[in-house]
Amino acid sequence: MATIPNFERAVVEQQKLSGYLLNLSHPKGGPKARFFLVNGFTNETLERALRTHAAGAEAIVRTTPYSVLYAVERPLEMPLGGLRQVRAVWEVRNGETVPRLVTAYPVEPLA
Repeated sequence: MATIPNFERAVVEQQKLSGYLLNLSHPKGGPKARFFLVNGFTNETLERALRTHAAGAEAIVRTTPYSVLYAVERPLEMPLGGLRQVRAVWEVRNGETVPRLVTAYPVEPLA
């Protein structure tokens, strides 16, 4: 396992938040949006929470032909209270050095 390199420069595109993770009508993002919205997240609070969630965290690393993926799975603090296990995936594309948020979603805690 490793941490995400250059995480202090990580990019979270607003379209990734509002158009995907918080968009109830998105075909793949809709279920994720229901989870994040019911727990009180907005664009701003979700971005801040995901950055805190991944900063300095151990990540599972997977290499693809196009990028290196870093999956961080650990509890995420909910704005309305409590913690829920969330996996967030970040990528560093080939030829780049800055990580970008790919997705985030709730998961069952690992046994």
